[in-house]
Amino acid sequence: MDSKDGVVDKTRKGFFPALRLIAASSVTNMAVGDFNDPAEYSVFSNNPRRPSDFRCELSKSGPWHAYVLLRAEAWVSHTLKNDEKKCGIRAVITKTETRGPYTRPFTVYFVHTKTAFKVKSVCKHFKELDAQLKRKFSSFNIQFPPDKTHDEMFEEYNEDVKREQIEQERRERKKIHKPEDDKPETYLKMIEKAKLDGDRIAEAQGFNSLGLLYCESGLESEGLQCLETALDLCRSVDNKEGMVVALSNLGCLYNLLESSEHAIKYFQECYDLLEGDPIGQGEAQMKLSLTCAANGDNYEAIEHCLQCLKICRQLKDWNREASCLFTLGSIYYEAGEVRQAVEAFEQCLVLRRKTRDKIGLAEALNKLGLTYCDIGYDLRAMDYFEQSLVICEDNADLHGQAVCLQHLGNVFKMQKDNQLAVDFFERCLAVRQKVNDPRGIADCYDSLGLVYFDIGDVDAAIQNYERSLELRRDTADLLGECECYKCLGNCYMRAEDMGKAVISYERCLEIQRQFSESGLVDTLISLGLAHFHNSNHDVAIKCLEDALDMFQHLPPEDASAHSGKAVCLDHLGNVYSSIGKPEKAVTFYTMSLRVKKDIGDMTGEARCLVRIGLEFLVLEQLNRAFEAFTEALHMFERLEDDNGISICYENLGDTYMKMGEKRQAIFSYDRCLPIKVETWDKVGEAQCLDNLGLAHLAAGEWRLAAEYYEQSLAIWKAEGNKAAMMQCYENLGGVDFQLGEHMRSIECYVQHLTLSQEIGDGAADHEVLLRLGLSNAAIGEYQVALQFLQQAMSFYQELRDVSNRALCLQHIGSVQGKMGLHDDGMASLKQSFDLRTQIQDKLGIADCLQEMGLLFFNINDFANARARFEAAQRLLTETNDKSSISTCTMHIGACFAALGDVKEAKQHFQTALMAVYFVADRNRITCPQDPSFNWAGKIDCLNHLGCVQTKLGEQQAIKTFSLALSNLRDKGNRVGEAGMLMQLGQAYAKLNDFPLALENLEQCLEVRKSLNDKRGQAEALMKLIFIHRSCRSVVLRIPA
Repeated sequence: MDSKDGVVDKTRKGFFPALRLIAASSVTNMAVGDFNDPAEYSVFSNNPRRPSDFRCELSKSGPWHAYVLLRAEAWVSHTLKNDEKKCGIRAVITKTETRGPYTRPFTVYFVHTKTAFKVKSVCKHFKELDAQLKRKFSSFNIQFPPDKTHDEMFEEYNEDVKREQIEQERRERKKIHKPEDDKPETYLKMIEKAKLDGDRIAEAQGFNSLGLLYCESGLESEGLQCLETALDLCRSVDNKEGMVVALSNLGCLYNLLESSEHAIKYFQECYDLLEGDPIGQGEAQMKLSLTCAANGDNYEAIEHCLQCLKICRQLKDWNREASCLFTLGSIYYEAGEVRQAVEAFEQCLVLRRKTRDKIGLAEALNKLGLTYCDIGYDLRAMDYFEQSLVICEDNADLHGQAVCLQHLGNVFKMQKDNQLAVDFFERCLAVRQKVNDPRGIADCYDSLGLVYFDIGDVDAAIQNYERSLELRRDTADLLGECECYKCLGNCYMRAEDMGKAVISYERCLEIQRQFSESGLVDTLISLGLAHFHNSNHDVAIKCLEDALDMFQHLPPEDASAHSGKAVCLDHLGNVYSSIGKPEKAVTFYTMSLRVKKDIGDMTGEARCLVRIGLEFLVLEQLNRAFEAFTEALHMFERLEDDNGISICYENLGDTYMKMGEKRQAIFSYDRCLPIKVETWDKVGEAQCLDNLGLAHLAAGEWRLAAEYYEQSLAIWKAEGNKAAMMQCYENLGGVDFQLGEHMRSIECYVQHLTLSQEIGDGAADHEVLLRLGLSNAAIGEYQVALQFLQQAMSFYQELRDVSNRALCLQHIGSVQGKMGLHDDGMASLKQSFDLRTQIQDKLGIADCLQEMGLLFFNINDFANARARFEAAQRLLTETNDKSSISTCTMHIGACFAALGDVKEAKQHFQTALMAVYFVADRNRITCPQDPSFNWAGKIDCLNHLGCVQTKLGEQQAIKTFSLALSNLRDKGNRVGEAGMLMQLGQAYAKLNDFPLALENLEQCLEVRKSLNDKRGQAEALMKLIFIHRSCRSVVLRIPA
């Protein structure tokens, strides 16, 4: 997992750490009675299989047995399968040309003939080959006939093969030794005999051989004593050869024991003794170089290596010079000096071609591939790996093949070509199974697991990691076992199997605590996250706090430790945020912010500020949230991070919405939207469109809100996100209802319910049923409306939601009244009234009284209607709800108008509008009083006032209707616009301004045509005819 999921990313040095191919000698038939369990007597380590930068091969040629110090990944001792070697000559057609006369053309083939050390190009015309290629080109695999060039290359190749066979036989002879050579008794008898004979040199040789045998058996303490005894004996007789061997062996042993200080001391003494022996001094310098490099002292390592290189060049010893250059390149590579490393490896390549060292050549090519991979030259890296692989295949070097295949798999994994990566890892697995390398097989399973994890095939990843885990247990590889448990934990986390994830991380933690492993902090963080996702919040917090305590003890100069600490603090903040403790979350995010400032992580700072801003939003500390988002925005702009900029604008929009600054919110969302479009973030684009729809809806711009919701809906449909589509349909239905487009509103709500049934999410069904009832009531489908409202009420009864049940009863009463069922309607409203009285909902009681008033108004009982409206008004005055008070005042005015008291009605309508507009001299409406106050009944009230003013013959009626018309057009309400144009036409006719009356009525007719409102068109035409008759001098243009 990445740091975002809870694990601090710890990259190893280099992209592809070379596999350790340790072929340690096994010792059997140990001394009876002296030793039982080797580990029991080892005072150096409880893990004899610990990883090391070195390995030592034991050379038993001659009386002085000696360690040969090698780097852990050295290929020099790879076992070759002579019976599986391939022919080392390959022919490749590089291009073809057609030559000859037009009547008799022929094809010429340009062929590159290659061995490991030479490439020759020939141009040939093969008639038979030409014919065969034309018949079967796709599977061409034909040997070329021999010629002079090929004969020369075969001679060279045969000489190489003979020389390799001789060298292989020599190596095999060196490995052959008698069975008694592996028994301590053999050397103990030799020592006793030498003591009796007084032969100190033989005695030293015996102690030296016995010490090495003990070391090979894991008894380093006894081995060290024997080697020091051998050294003392040689010093007592001044035997230079023995002193050099004993000193070298002691240095190698201390290297294996990771005590470089002692190793350097012995190698330096060895170097001083070898004065006058340049070859011996060169070898000592090489050992010093390897030791210094392992100790992290790269400068000293390079100095020793350069001195060795100088000696080799003076001696013109190409083999040693090539080895020295390879070591020099490896040190440069480990030190991060890639250019110098490449130069050293390329010089090494030249020399190994000269010395015709195929395995060395393959090793150098492999190392060059690693180096180029580190600097991102993947294609060149692949070329070198493939060249190395070809040489290993030709020479049956199965260990080398496995390494090359592993590295090629890693390159393809980096290039996200997962299928090829899997192919190479599986080939590597087959090779490792062939050579019976259990650790290598486990590494292959790990690599396959990682690829499958990356492509989302978690089951396959788990299967491979479990196979690896079984092998790690069999080979007692505790550190590898620990890594497997961690990877399995990551897989179970992704599979959302938190129980198994917790078990895996806990087992990993147990092993890490045995070795004080540095990855302990990572595992604690991962375990904390697993517990958090498993709802064990207290345990999660404890794990994360334990990890945080461990960071306190890390050195202050360790930047990666500080980065990990910031990640841990972020996760603690996330946990506290999720469990509803925003104050604690802010505390930890603020601590993380300080750490990120200290290490100069500006991106981390900006992200942290965004998290802090979100918590301030939860705490309703809007100004502090605004400051945090603004600061984060400036940082992301400096970093040119488009994703971060869009997130900040989105959060700023949310903050402005909570502040009530709708225009500023729209501005922020507008800035966010183009970034989402440019970055092809379709989901983010849809979310931004939803936010814009909500902001415009809050600002009363219903038509714009509908447009944004429709754009958002189109994207959600394309993405196939049904849950988001449901929400969008619900929002769009609400906007269409406000616009008076009730049929579209009904369609949206039906789509919502259909999707709800498909995905089984009926959380909002009762609300949608309620809205469907209101939409059907608005188009006069009262029976259907009543059914939907009753269904919604049954939902609320099951939920024991008294407040919404009362709301449903209120709407049912209203619909029953419109159906002419006045008694039923009044009974429903009475039930609603009683429920709201029971829960002491003053606003709800006032709503019920208003609905009762409307019911009385509809049956022309204006006195009772007015009494209910006035009672509601008194209740609302206590709550200071300006919008509802204005609505009540308007209804009271309507009662006066119905009773014929138009002056009193006008006064009430103007009083209602005073909450929104300044009304000069209680007669003339001027500018808006509070632009942020959006009263839903404003347009209805303007309409009522205009009608009253028309009856009184006042010119002001025109301005009142015009103001209402402007509001309807701003909201995009075409249905209301048509109705208001009708009112304006009638007002102009009342004032005898017939041309303007006709103009407005014709506009009304056009709007109703666009809405396909047949009844409305008929009404407009009737009005036009009436005005035409009233004014015969006006030529009426009635459309056909």
